[in-house]
Parts: sequence; C-alpha cells; structure tokens
Amino acid sequence: MLVSVGELNINKNHSVVIKALKICDNDMIHYLIAGQGEQMNELQKTIDQLNLNRNVHLLGYKTNIADLYQASDICVFPSIREGLGLAGIEGMASGLPLIVSDNRGTRDFAYGDGSLVCRFDDIEGFANAILELKDDPARCRKMGYYNKQKSRNFDISVTEYEMEEIYNAISL
Repeated sequence: MLVSVGELNINKNHSVVIKALKICDNDMIHYLIAGQGEQMNELQKTIDQLNLNRNVHLLGYKTNIADLYQASDICVFPSIREGLGLAGIEGMASGLPLIVSDNRGTRDFAYGDGSLVCRFDDIEGFANAILELKDDPARCRKMGYYNKQKSRNFDISVTEYEMEEIYNAISL
C-alpha cells in the first residue's frame, strides 16, 4: 500500500506514480491519494486510460491522515518542487520508508537510509523504487525506523529551540 497526501495539482506530481504503477503491473499494489484540487479529473482520466481503477484510489479530502499512514507500507512524495514537505515528514514520523522526487525542499529531510530518491519525471525510476521496496519488507521496516528517529529533528520543540537560539544570538 502506497500513500501520498497533498493537493491534487501539477506540482504535487501524483501522475508520475500512477504511470509508474502501470509499469509495475502488479494488482497487489494499491496507491492511496488523499487530497483535492484542480487535477482531480485529469488524474482520474489517467487512471481510466491506464486501467488502474482497482489500484489507484483518489480519496479526496481526509482528516484521518494518521490512519492512512498506519494502513500503508510506503509513503510516496513525488512533488516537482517543495518548500518543506510536511506530508513527507509526517510519513517519516509514522515509520514509513519514503520514495521521493529530488528537489530542494525534499533534500532537507529525505536523504540517507530512509528514502529512495528519483527525478520528478522519472516514471521508470519510481516504478523501480516501488518494486524494490515491495519485495523487501525487512528493508522497509529498517527505513521506517530510521525515518521515525530522523523525523524528531522536525518536531516543533526543536524548531522552537532553534528559533530561540537565533533570536538570542541577534539580540543585544
């Protein structure tokens, strides 16, 4: 079970994962997308054209995101560009391995042993990453553990401490 959380717009790039699933050609892989936006109809057309209606699930706006993460095996964060991708960090905090696209914002959190990184437009790369993790649950658990620990660096208490240090350094 793959999960992505984010607005359905071109930048969030959900279509690359949908197209990757066609390459994976595995009825056991499901992709949950939680969010709403202007790309809903376009994504549904892609799903229909690729005959992936049984595999890709456009869930719309959801408030039970923690439950979706807990029900999933892998968090996919395929954005073309990001500031700081909170949905990816939430996936990490839930103990999931990440498959992400390489961009400035994602590099701030998705590096090291918890993520597989692809070019944002590399459909085959995303497919290979999905298949690589699908067949290695032990690696997924190890990556998820790494991510859960690493996500603590983005906890609000850490941010508050760092901001206090910055303000103390610049105050007279």
